Amino acid sequence: NYVLLNEAKPPFDNIKARQALAYALDFEEFNAILGAGILTQATGPFAPGNIGNLEDSGFPTYDLDEATRLVEEYEAETGEELSFTYSTTNTQSSIEQGQLLKEQAEAAGMSVEIITVDQSTLIDGAISGDFEANGWRLHPGGDPDLQYNWWKSGSPVNFGKFVDPEIDRLLDEGRTTKEGRDQIYEDLNRRFAEQVHNIWLWYTPWIVATATDVHGVPGEGPTS
Repeated sequence: NYVLLNEAKPPFDNIKARQALAYALDFEEFNAILGAGILTQATGPFAPGNIGNLEDSGFPTYDLDEATRLVEEYEAETGEELSFTYSTTNTQSSIEQGQLLKEQAEAAGMSVEIITVDQSTLIDGAISGDFEANGWRLHPGGDPDLQYNWWKSGSPVNFGKFVDPEIDRLLDEGRTTKEGRDQIYEDLNRRFAEQVHNIWLWYTPWIVATATDVHGVPGEGPTS
């Protein structure tokens, strides 16, 4: 679960705007208010148990003073207010997440407008690039090479529109080598953190609920 940023247009074509939002978001408050305290903060796109996961990728953590400083720097350098639209689906949980994000970002001096749409419209906007920041969920576990098309420069499903030669290099290296792949994808994780291409929030927990007499579900735990 993360905030997808469009780097093809202001304000998130500027790394200081991306950094400011990352520092402004307080995961502990998200977890307490929306997650019943059970969420695990994400440090990158690779969840625990997957190649490339890092306990500390260097991704910015909550620091309101730093967020405020970066907002002021962005506005001084660009002459523009740091404002953006946040698009999300029209479900209650997504709206609540957007409202909390707005409160935290505005505490650092940003201005945020929430746009609620149905899921298909949200996806259409990501494909066309008609968005600034989206509430988003993607990148399931498994071999990291499965994520290649989501992040390769110029890919039509690189929804963030970022162009990063270092990520391209690491993606190609991870695809064409058998040795050292752990290190390759850990380096990719660190590059995401350094450039703040996305705002990682938490690893999404999933539950498949069945009646007690249903068996054979993949991942089914022990039963009494």
